[in-house]
Formats: sequence, C-alpha cells, structure tokens
Amino acid sequence: MAWKFFTSAGAEKVTAALSADKVYSTSLPASPIDGQEAVLTDSVTAGTYAWRFRYNSSAVSAYKWDFIGGAPVNALVGASESCASTSYIDLASVGPSITLPRAGDYLVTFGGRFEMNTGNTAASQMLGYITVKLGASASGDTESLTLSTYTPYELPINTARTILLTGRAASDVLKLQYKRNTGTVQIANRFIGVIPVRVS
Repeated sequence: MAWKFFTSAGAEKVTAALSADKVYSTSLPASPIDGQEAVLTDSVTAGTYAWRFRYNSSAVSAYKWDFIGGAPVNALVGASESCASTSYIDLASVGPSITLPRAGDYLVTFGGRFEMNTGNTAASQMLGYITVKLGASASGDTESLTLSTYTPYELPINTARTILLTGRAASDVLKLQYKRNTGTVQIANRFIGVIPVRVS
C-alpha cells in the first residue's frame, strides 16, 4: 500500500511504500519516517508484550519513538519469604525482574505484601523496603517504597509505587530487592510492571 505524507501547508512530504499497520517486529524500523507507527514485540510467534510506537522526528529527546498503546510487561514472585537484612538483598526467590528491550524512559510500578514477623512491638517502628535495582548500579532508597508501621500484629499490608525512570539503557535489568530496619519482615506477592514512555 502506498502512503503519502504531507506538510501542514498541504505539500507532499514523503511518499513511501509501506503499511504502518503491518510493522510488527522484534525491532523498530532503522530508517523511520516522521509519523510512522510500528509495533514492538519480544516474539512474533509467542510475544509477552506488543507495544505500539509513533516516530517523532521533531522530538528534542534522543528517544524519538513515542509510546501510544499496549499493556505493561509484568513479573511476579508470589512466595512469602523473610528478610532480616538492613541492606538490600535478594530473597530466596530472586526478583522479580524485567529486562528493558530498548533504551529510553519507562514507567515502573512495583510492590508487594508486607507481613510483619518477629521482633516487632507496639513501641518499635517497623520499616520494610522494596527497591528497584537499576542494572549494575547498587540498590538505593531513591527508587524504593517504604512501609512504616507501629504494630505487634501480623497483619498483611499491600503496597505499591509508580516511578519514572529516565535514560535507561537497552538490556538494563530492573530487579526488586529488599531490606528492613529491625526484626524480620515477610514479603509476598512481589511484582513489577514496566511500560515505556519513549524509546530510541
């Protein structure tokens, strides 16, 4: 199918033999046209995501493919496991984690269910942390969520946070890690979901 592109003044800008609706691949076009759309997937036969992008050649950002549709990529570890470390660690079941397919900016939602365990009383504040480890960088509190509670009871509390991560590299692994300030905390139903904002 022949597509014609026009300037705002009505002049023909580009003529190309392509069908934007049929660009469905594990990579984005290498020589895109302004306004071109394409669907990026991790597999054309058994994909776990299908993200639709539109190319914006006028974008100031180096990431000129704007995300315009699709569902998040999600990963989950359901097991309830304990954490007794005051620095960020992997639990017995590592993760969950997601590998970014392209360089760009991403929205990341993550969380889990905190179940207070030993060493917690009404007089001691329990702090449980979940953070997103960014690639090879050390884990920190900037990308974390914190549960703060004064309670001796073992009541499960579900919590989540969404953050914007900018300038991430292709193949960066986003992995959840955990710590606490005192006693032991159980963490279950740990999840992470990623959706792009714009990519290269």
